[in-house]
Amino acid sequence: MMSGNAAPATVSLNGLRIGVPASFWAGVDNEVVAVATAARTKLATSGVTFVEVDMPGIWSLDDQV
Repeated sequence: MMSGNAAPATVSLNGLRIGVPASFWAGVDNEVVAVATAARTKLATSGVTFVEVDMPGIWSLDDQV
């Protein structure tokens, strides 16, 4: 342990739902897609369900940051 603290307890990801706007993947580099796909696959294997969501106005909120 690099921090000197005990590792946090593990939690089950089974049943966790994560919303992912499809628009987030438009125009993303292939290398990023490959890494994200691998991560999603690993999470799905642990019981996570990914749900495509529609988030109207999300890009206008991003422009305000």
